[in-house]
Amino acid sequence: MYDALKKLKSDFGCQRITIQTGGTLNGLFLREKLIDFVDLIVAPILIGGKNTPTLIDGSSLHSETELSQLGVLQLQECIVLEDSYLRLQYKVIHEKSRNNGRYGVKNSVLRFFLAVKL
Repeated sequence: MYDALKKLKSDFGCQRITIQTGGTLNGLFLREKLIDFVDLIVAPILIGGKNTPTLIDGSSLHSETELSQLGVLQLQECIVLEDSYLRLQYKVIHEKSRNNGRYGVKNSVLRFFLAVKL
């Protein structure tokens, strides 16, 4: 996947892409340290259940040390929209990736925006 994204940048000059996917692909991008920004629209409704899809799916984390597979979110902006909707914009802070020595925020090939409507 990293090579395909690198090709988008080198061949087409792509600096950013938006991914609007389900939790499985979101989790894959996040675990590969390919998401730099998360842009969420939060609806004023609660949905849940045992089989309800989540924002980030994939393998479960079983220990605190596995948290480095994901990223810490740093709030950049919170905008109150109509009808009690919120737009939350976060920067993803990654620790050094064990995958090819890349760093998420500083040396990503592309800047990603994950826009998810909940």
